[in-house]
Amino acid sequence: MKKLSLLATILLSTMMVNAQDESGYRNYLPVPEEVMRATIIFTGMYLIGSFILTLIRTLLDHRLKRKMLDKGVSEELARQFFQSNTKDVKSLTMKWFIIFLSVAAGFILVSQTQPLGFHSIGIVCFCIALGYLAYYFFVRKTENK
Repeated sequence: MKKLSLLATILLSTMMVNAQDESGYRNYLPVPEEVMRATIIFTGMYLIGSFILTLIRTLLDHRLKRKMLDKGVSEELARQFFQSNTKDVKSLTMKWFIIFLSVAAGFILVSQTQPLGFHSIGIVCFCIALGYLAYYFFVRKTENK
């Protein structure tokens, strides 16, 4: 579901790119302004909701671990609960950092190559592909250690 909503947001945001010299260019927008506002609002609500749910989950996990220590749970069971997945968290964080960095590089390149058009979408897609390639090399390097 996350991938579908992210893909829809990216596709809708690329339709907003429209460089027109005409005075009434607002009449030729491929997506109505109300649809774009609704998409931005729903995306913002999703991001805020995800943040709040992650925060609540982290706090409840901490509370559960503290209660387990207070109750005196067996060492083997406590070890299973306290075992952290820091490698997965670091890998996921690095993945999103590389992807957002590549998207930003794509937008910088697009802003330098005016006028905007289909080549702009190609530039952003190429930069995203390079970001995924960089992430692949990062994962391969960390697995070999």
